[in-house]
Amino acid sequence: MLVKLNFYNIQHQLAMLGVLTKKQSMNICILIPAFNEAKYLPILVDNLKRKGYPVLVVDDGSSDNCGNLAKEKGAIILR
Repeated sequence: MLVKLNFYNIQHQLAMLGVLTKKQSMNICILIPAFNEAKYLPILVDNLKRKGYPVLVVDDGSSDNCGNLAKEKGAIILR
């Protein structure tokens, strides 16, 4: 069975398993490994930041400046 996952589904499933109560909230941080992704990474980071998620990008020695572009959009960069 294919299930579309989103924040509500994950939180609901954890509550059903007894890991979270329905009144508890989850803290989510997005971690993105990146290597030469300057074309798409800034768009992705921008969209995630608009939704309120903290974003960490692990720049694996890119030569296309993708880490700096992601930083300009608000991501924390690890090299």
